[in-house]
Amino acid sequence: MKSNKGITLVALIITIIVLLILAAISIDIAIDGKLFDRSKETVSQANNKLGEEQNRVNRLINEWDNLETGISGNTTGNEPEDTTPPTVEIEIKGKTSNSIAINVTARDNESGMIETPIYTYYIKKSTESIYEEKTSNNNASYTFTELTQGITYDIKVEVQGDNAGNKGEDTTKATTETVTSGLEQGAITFGSTTWSSNQASITVSTNTSYTIEYQVNGINGQWTAIANGGKVSGLKHGDTVYARLTDGINAGDHASASITDGTSPTISSFTVTTYDTTSITVSASATDNQSGIYSYQFQYKLSTASSYTTAKTTVTSNGTCTYKYTGLADDTTYNLRVIVTDKAGKTSNKTATQKTVTANVAPVISSAAFSSKTTTSIKVTARATDANGDQLTYRLYTSTSQNGSYTQKATTTASQNSTVTLNATGLSNYTTYWWYVTVSDGQVTQTSSKQSVRTYCPGTGLTCTTSLCPGTQTITCTTCNGNKTLTETCPGGINPNCTNCGGYGWVFSNCTGTFSETEESTTTNCPQCSDNKAIIVQMECSDCHAKGSVTKCNDCGYYSQDLHHKKFASACPYCKCIHRLYVESYLF
Repeated sequence: MKSNKGITLVALIITIIVLLILAAISIDIAIDGKLFDRSKETVSQANNKLGEEQNRVNRLINEWDNLETGISGNTTGNEPEDTTPPTVEIEIKGKTSNSIAINVTARDNESGMIETPIYTYYIKKSTESIYEEKTSNNNASYTFTELTQGITYDIKVEVQGDNAGNKGEDTTKATTETVTSGLEQGAITFGSTTWSSNQASITVSTNTSYTIEYQVNGINGQWTAIANGGKVSGLKHGDTVYARLTDGINAGDHASASITDGTSPTISSFTVTTYDTTSITVSASATDNQSGIYSYQFQYKLSTASSYTTAKTTVTSNGTCTYKYTGLADDTTYNLRVIVTDKAGKTSNKTATQKTVTANVAPVISSAAFSSKTTTSIKVTARATDANGDQLTYRLYTSTSQNGSYTQKATTTASQNSTVTLNATGLSNYTTYWWYVTVSDGQVTQTSSKQSVRTYCPGTGLTCTTSLCPGTQTITCTTCNGNKTLTETCPGGINPNCTNCGGYGWVFSNCTGTFSETEESTTTNCPQCSDNKAIIVQMECSDCHAKGSVTKCNDCGYYSQDLHHKKFASACPYCKCIHRLYVESYLF
């Protein structure tokens, strides 16, 4: 027994010496600076060798203790029982915002570790009481994932086991990182806003390895992932783009960018299209490639006024808008302005100037009078003034009835305040025609009053072809329906017995006047009808203007030649028509 104790003690001493030698070698390597240059394999082999020697020492110490206490068990050569669990160490190898990676080292200095130990990994938040088992396998490393950022976790690893069947464990703590806040410098960068067809886009980038997510006009909805440097499109003025970084589980604080239209609309044209005495029509064309056109506001003022008045605001997104200013004064200059506003409230304006047309003043007919006539025509003169100085158009109309249908017979143009002559031809002889004149300035037509005149009978102005009354040529007046005759007498005297003249008198050919009639209120007896229906008719020669009265019966149309003959036997010294009035009265 004592002999065995001596042998064991000697073995223990030898083992201690070997350990010291190995320790000295390790110290020398460290001093020479070569320890850090060796590979992991060399370090692992050294650690295993030390572990084996430590196990031998531990067994010798146990045997020594058994000898000292008098426990028998070495006489048969069996090792002492290993009740010490393996030593387990956890090393944190890396952390992110949602993961913790660890390496595990397990040693057993007694019976030694089994060839393929089983590692069981547990984790819980430090504020929790129960661990959650994540996995159990033969790997000495593990990464806990899907963790919450900025949280301290308790980690436990159980190792099963050593050759004696003992299980060891170790615990540690680790806190996850936090996702980079989008508010940090360079974490999230928004590019410049670009516009196309009234829609905006903006790029988003990061200098981190996290994924970018974004939302528009809110942060409570669904976030959308976007590539680093990706573009957010379909935006409009007033939108806000929110962006944040995420690790797929956790997200950092968001940053934001507002979409703003900083460019005013472009007005390509503002022109007057039409105008008259009281209105002006304008057309405005504008573009805005950012937020888009919102409205056109049309303003105006007198050229002498200091401020504009708004006439109309039209809300439209169209590129062209027209407006008609109404209720304006004629012959007046106006300053016009259009203000175009986009949906961002940016404005641009453009002006124009236009004078309204002078209001038309109707022409005034100052005169329209009969001038002369023939058997088939009449001439009239007319004169008109126009305040606008317009060129005037004159037209002559005739009709055989005052209220009948009139026909245009002549037309001419002249400047205002000029006298014109209008000739109506192709008329019937010895016919009464009603006529009037119109004057137009192109906008307004004025009409004169209606007047009447009778064309000449074809018998007027005949020439005597015989020297004596019995040989005088007799002409039948067709206009008088053949019931009256005209006889001209050669110069040489009066022959009251000339049967060809009907016994009524003679006419000198040098008198070409006509007579007008004016009825008087005085009545007398008609020798033809023997009643009181004859009236007094005032006669006047148009050539010499000699006047006289005859009786005329309204029933039979009889003229009293006796009264007329006695009255005018020598009354016309100018045209020497001693019986002229009587003969003409017979024709009437």
